[in-house]
Amino acid sequence: NEKKIVIKDDYRLKYLWEKKIAKKLKSRMIVFDDFDNSNHFADLIINPKTKFIEHDKSIVNSVEGKKTTFLLGPKYSLVEKIKKNPKFKKFTVIVNFGGSKKTNYIKNILHSISKSNENIDFIFILSPIFKLKLKVKRKKNIKFINDSFDLQNIYSKSHLFLGAAGTSVYEVSAQKIPGIFFKISDNQETSYESLEKMGQYFFLNKKYLQKKYSSEIFRLIKGIKNNYKNIKFFTNNPIINIDDKGVSRIAKNILKIK
Repeated sequence: NEKKIVIKDDYRLKYLWEKKIAKKLKSRMIVFDDFDNSNHFADLIINPKTKFIEHDKSIVNSVEGKKTTFLLGPKYSLVEKIKKNPKFKKFTVIVNFGGSKKTNYIKNILHSISKSNENIDFIFILSPIFKLKLKVKRKKNIKFINDSFDLQNIYSKSHLFLGAAGTSVYEVSAQKIPGIFFKISDNQETSYESLEKMGQYFFLNKKYLQKKYSSEIFRLIKGIKNNYKNIKFFTNNPIINIDDKGVSRIAKNILKIK
């Protein structure tokens, strides 16, 4: 017998949609969700949030009268194949705020670094959903990349990440790169303790992306650069390693669904 499976990864579609589609198609429902207080009509729920970092086995519960398997924690994060590349010669910071439409985050960082003469290169990963209108003078140490689909390749060559605390937390940690992460949306809530176990020690509220704090963020970047050997030691030797096997672990659990 053929098995119908629907995979949902969209916050706009809620419990009623899942139930209606699953019953109409007589299918199994797979849900990706990084909120932990949502109701679902699902056979399998994947939530890679760092708060579940201690979970190393799947959990089966009855949800709304339905047997549901939970795959929790970073071991189920969707990290692409880890790349091993030589580092850029100059200290390089990758700036990536994912699909955020708030270009002020990037503009405020640009405002700070455009006035500096530090020996640091910055590569900004720009989302295809917006166009950045720059009012700062272009500098040789600032580069922009649009629509990149091979972030692991770029991350592997860099020294430091700065950006949103979304999936980049797992991608950067897998590459053993220190990061400065910002919570810019509710689903990016995490704990300092879990980040420390992954070798990450810089997690800030989005208020520090305001223009008035831009010089302080740049001082933090310089401080990390000046103490890079010590910081990198902890990133290279985390308590919990993030790997690129999450996709295969999820696939194996999907195939088990009856």
